[in-house]
Amino acid sequence: MIKRVLSIDPGGTNGICEAVKEGKDWNIVNVYATDADNLFEIVRNFGLGRYRDDELLIIYEQYKLYSDKADAMIGNEFETVQVIGVIKYLAKRRNMNIISSPTSNKAFWNDKRLRDMELYVSIEHKRDAIRHFLYWLYFIEKGADLKDVLRKSQG
Repeated sequence: MIKRVLSIDPGGTNGICEAVKEGKDWNIVNVYATDADNLFEIVRNFGLGRYRDDELLIIYEQYKLYSDKADAMIGNEFETVQVIGVIKYLAKRRNMNIISSPTSNKAFWNDKRLRDMELYVSIEHKRDAIRHFLYWLYFIEKGADLKDVLRKSQG
């Protein structure tokens, strides 16, 4: 059973959302942004000494190159892909659970919905990390039971 989540919006600046399960409820306990070196240290030490590795989950935003964008990426070193690779390596080395989250979740978890849920933060990378956690929580962990989200966002 997953008890702690580290949700990451990877890139040059990495947004991070940490959440913990307390009883039946999930609580976001920290949201911040950091560079890649600090991110790797955070992933390496995630939950050490407090949780078993199989109780931990790392969520990262997936990265895909689409043909209509390929020409614009010529010469790009794909820093985001490299960051994701290190995250995956570190997680698998410790046998932590790891999944990707689609970039498309930003449409559902838009800024208005985050404001309605009182989860809006001013830095985009942090908001995206929150979105990835919410995607997992509501569409995977809870099996798409969105009544509480929809009721709150409708006022």
